[in-house]
Amino acid sequence: MNLFVANEEFLDYLLNQVDDLYSRYRNTRIEFLLKDYRGQCTTIGKRVSVTMGKEKVTGKAYDIATNGALVIVDDQGAKHEFFEGALEILK
Repeated sequence: MNLFVANEEFLDYLLNQVDDLYSRYRNTRIEFLLKDYRGQCTTIGKRVSVTMGKEKVTGKAYDIATNGALVIVDDQGAKHEFFEGALEILK
């Protein structure tokens, strides 16, 4: 079965959906956004390795910080925050 949707209809639908999402999140307190994100983040609780430049940290993905960084607790118990980098989920 082929379904044809006009480009204009699809674009109108897409933009309305994006606008609704943007409005919802713009008017929501950061604490609620973080709670929602934490609930959907499949990385938290897993053993990971993060490489950013020459720095490499291996440990457990622990949390999402209020600034949006991924918090990793290394094998010595120290916490590290990463905004970017190459993340590998270890077994």
